[in-house]
Amino acid sequence: MSDNEIEYVYIGEVMVDSGILMVGDPCYVQDFKDTGDETKTETPNSEGDFSYSYRGAFSASLSGPIGGGMLDRGRAIATSTERGDGYYSVYHIVENGRPVALHVDLARDAEAR
Repeated sequence: MSDNEIEYVYIGEVMVDSGILMVGDPCYVQDFKDTGDETKTETPNSEGDFSYSYRGAFSASLSGPIGGGMLDRGRAIATSTERGDGYYSVYHIVENGRPVALHVDLARDAEAR
């Protein structure tokens, strides 16, 4: 690969059963709260954050113009998959041999493996 060449490297699939994709650091998983009825939205706090919970993810996924939002001071982000449940391919975008971005292909379902 030559200098500044960008490459997409397939790293796997993510399965979605809620129509919502959440990305976050796994060290916070133990803090994630089950808040019951996920179909009820919540109001963000004064800083615009939603709780780090299923209901917070649901609310955040509906909060922005393309269905995104922050959860509990950046512990995670959530977005609607727009196409609903399924498997979605995930890629590292690699520049000069180093991953510089993450790409989740929400446009089409990946084949389940």
